[in-house]
Amino acid sequence: MPRLVTRVSAPILIGSLIMLCVISTAQAADRYYVEFRAAQVGLYGHSYIAYGHLNENGSVATVRYTDFHPEAGILRKFAGFLVPVDGNLTPEQDTLSLPILARYRHNLNAAEYRKLLMEIHRARTDTHLWNALANNCNYYSARMARSVGLQAPNPLLFAGQFVRALHDLNDPSAKIVGAGVGLMTQVHGHAL
Repeated sequence: MPRLVTRVSAPILIGSLIMLCVISTAQAADRYYVEFRAAQVGLYGHSYIAYGHLNENGSVATVRYTDFHPEAGILRKFAGFLVPVDGNLTPEQDTLSLPILARYRHNLNAAEYRKLLMEIHRARTDTHLWNALANNCNYYSARMARSVGLQAPNPLLFAGQFVRALHDLNDPSAKIVGAGVGLMTQVHGHAL
């Protein structure tokens, strides 16, 4: 009897090991994130998004950026407080080098990541009219948050408040590391 179990067990064991390898590979490939950030710009700030793949330790392996801002020019930006102006979805290098006031990272699975990529693509095909009160960077970030199943706060908040509220709505139990304008959270034990 033990021999029969041994003979039957070997194929089952090998099959189980193969399945574990397939599942581990799928899980390793299923590590994505979206990070909502608020940069220090003037009084109200600017929200933008980093997204990409995580490595096996949960650290950022790749990063891409998207945001919504008025086309270049200070006059356009000020005009955008009164009337819609042309907007752009490609982050400016200056934005990426600004101090970060707040950030909230949310891990994604492959299906959620595909939804995010599709929503970014759809946004790029839309008309890009930016207005400080009716269609600003927070509206864009809220749209991307909803695309992956997150709740979005009022987009009329200042950017730092918006990102903090996004965190509080979706992951209030995450440990806060730091305080005030330097809000940072932990995701699954990894400091951001």
